Amino acid sequence: MALPPIITVDEADPYERGRSIGQQAKTYIDRSLDLYARIFHHYALLDWPEVVEHAQDFRGVIKDYSPDILAEIDGIADGAGVGRGDILALNVRSEIMFGLKVDPAGECTSFFAGPSSTFDGHVLLGQNWDWKPDCLDTTIVMDIRQGPDAPAYITIVEAGLVAKTGFNSAGIGLTTNTLISPEDKGKPAVPYHVFLRAVLNCTSLDQVEKILTSSCRSASANYLVASSSGRGFSVETWPGSGSNVAHVTPSKGVIGHSNCFVCDVPFDDIGAIEIPDGPARVKELKAALEEASGSITVAALHRISQSHGDLFPNGICRHPDETQEPITRLATITSSIYDLTTLTAYICLGTPCRHDLAEYRSSFPEWAEGTR
Repeated sequence: MALPPIITVDEADPYERGRSIGQQAKTYIDRSLDLYARIFHHYALLDWPEVVEHAQDFRGVIKDYSPDILAEIDGIADGAGVGRGDILALNVRSEIMFGLKVDPAGECTSFFAGPSSTFDGHVLLGQNWDWKPDCLDTTIVMDIRQGPDAPAYITIVEAGLVAKTGFNSAGIGLTTNTLISPEDKGKPAVPYHVFLRAVLNCTSLDQVEKILTSSCRSASANYLVASSSGRGFSVETWPGSGSNVAHVTPSKGVIGHSNCFVCDVPFDDIGAIEIPDGPARVKELKAALEEASGSITVAALHRISQSHGDLFPNGICRHPDETQEPITRLATITSSIYDLTTLTAYICLGTPCRHDLAEYRSSFPEWAEGTR
């Protein structure tokens, strides 16, 4: 498969930036809204207007945390010609599901390879993102320049969301994994995808860590972050105060993560129960990364991303389980590797065992100048 559709924007005003994104991505946003209407109806027996009503509980929280991110959300809605509540609901869909005590399990496998572990001393970060197969038609790349006061960024994301994985012109890279703790109850607090967007505005890992450890959050998640300077770490978080975090540091220069906590946490790891292949995936991933440490390349990471291990169809490279009804099936939607040293994205749309990586560099060749 080729690269996902590319959306490019050069706009400092957050509302206008969102509006431009919405205008360009309208077709894909409409598909996202249709998909999530079906997801919520299947898992929670809710019609979409009811989902939008639930989302309103988060509007004030987002505005207090970041008026600019809320303005961007509203701009996306207006640009796409859909309700502002529709795009808000897409960006808080995880929290709504937790609040309804119905969460369709998602899977992701993420990895970091620092300069001591790579063949050429580059800093590599990546992820297999696993979700609904219909997301093959809703996934886009957003290549965004946001004026002189914030870094430009690239994110691979479902249309309508403000961010998922990616990196910025300050050399900060981000991948992520959903986690599930007993505290995931969907209480109004800063949503998961809003944190992801905020990380892509950071210019240092110290700033990333401050963001992730100083605000009350609504959902559990792992944020695997790295810098072009060579440093990388994971922050495992769960709902509540900013102090509800645990840190994962590299072993042999690498980190592997999935949908389970790898640190000791003061509660039962529900994700390890509801997504039982998560611990097996992270064990296989870490072993492969540590064995290859010192010689890791983009190609080597792509080979690791192709692994089915003993878990098919639920391996690192995930395939739909044909025994399940279509709305419940999961598959690897994108496999991405970010070279933070050269600010290059290598992206595979679809299962990596069947598709090659495509190289992508920002359409703004000057975006990295002066900020890194």
